[in-house]
Amino acid sequence: MEHEIKTEEISNKQRNKKIDILKSEYELYHQKYIDYKNATTNKKLDHEFKLYTEEHTKAVLNIEKQVFYEKVSQLKADNQVMGRNITKDKYHNNRDEDEKSRKRKIEELQEDIDKLKDEIFKL
Repeated sequence: MEHEIKTEEISNKQRNKKIDILKSEYELYHQKYIDYKNATTNKKLDHEFKLYTEEHTKAVLNIEKQVFYEKVSQLKADNQVMGRNITKDKYHNNRDEDEKSRKRKIEELQEDIDKLKDEIFKL
């Protein structure tokens, strides 16, 4: 009987030892799993933050780009209108001035001709 009790005690010690070893391995694997889970979660959060930041920046830049394109389009349209006005003024306004200057020259020449006629008649 004592022999059986001793063998059982030895067997229980071995089992307890095995249980302690398995518990320590479990704790080790459990800690590795928790570390992996935390690392994965942190990585996921970092990627989500990066994605949000990039999308927000993209949206802001698209709005700024649209504003600049509108300004550029407006300036181009204004430049085109000014160019047309300048060309119109250049050709149309000069006609009046050219006609006035021609009339003055013709009138001056006519006056010179009249003076010369008077002088010729006098002579």
